[in-house]
Amino acid sequence: MILKIDNLTKIYGKRTILDQLSLSVEEPQIIALVAPNGTGKTTFLNIMCDLEGYQSGSIEILGLPNTDRHVFSEMTFMQDNSILYDELTGMDHMKFIASMYHKTQADIAKVAQLVGVEDYLNKAVGKYSLGMKQHLLFAMGILPEPKVFLLDEPLNGLDPDSVINVRNILKEMADSGTTILFSSHNLGEVVKLTDNILFLHEGKLKSEKDIFENEERWTLVVESVDELEQHLLELSLEYQILNSHKIEITTTEDRLAHIRDFLQEQNLDLWDVTKTEWDLEQVYLDLFERTSS
Repeated sequence: MILKIDNLTKIYGKRTILDQLSLSVEEPQIIALVAPNGTGKTTFLNIMCDLEGYQSGSIEILGLPNTDRHVFSEMTFMQDNSILYDELTGMDHMKFIASMYHKTQADIAKVAQLVGVEDYLNKAVGKYSLGMKQHLLFAMGILPEPKVFLLDEPLNGLDPDSVINVRNILKEMADSGTTILFSSHNLGEVVKLTDNILFLHEGKLKSEKDIFENEERWTLVVESVDELEQHLLELSLEYQILNSHKIEITTTEDRLAHIRDFLQEQNLDLWDVTKTEWDLEQVYLDLFERTSS
């Protein structure tokens, strides 16, 4: 088991940030943690790295409690740039990480070239732009070659070419056996990196299936939408008429089978059925805007 989190609860004052949150990860993969800013993404990652306490629950990483120091020889965390020291150079930071993880100067040079920080490693970090700091933090995170890599908003401040480079590096790491968990509110970039998306909503992690209770969106092409519509109203199903023959329905596979039977009983032709992917942006808006309204 790579990650095992059971009933994790974190409370600030009267506000429950994480509410009996659970997560299990058995195989290396890329997981996106999506939510608006200020909803607990960073808190969750900090707790996983034993940087913050929590009220109840348990966390195991690579089969060990997250408080076990041995975990940190196999896991790294790309935090925000507040952890950097302005008076030190990028190379100072990289050498510090290298000393902790028994990496060489050659390892530093290889990672610096891969990430694209070699031209300014010898400058003081206080002179870095936001994008340069993000590059350095990313390089520091991948230098140890971790089995588990946590990242907090890793794409902030990066130009398009850098975003593509980071995305490609993360995919290569995942292909080589690293489990990657990153937080983001950039939906467009999330879907380019992974389809394994978890929404942090009201203190719990929810997949699309959790949100829609195993409902899917189906596009049906039928002989008569009008006759089918009345039946859908009786079933209290959500639908959208696209034209006189095409209709989009939100329902379970069992209910879809029932609709097929109805059409057959009414001698209405069903010409085509296709499953329609959920629109991630709409899922996000439905989940978080309805909650806040």
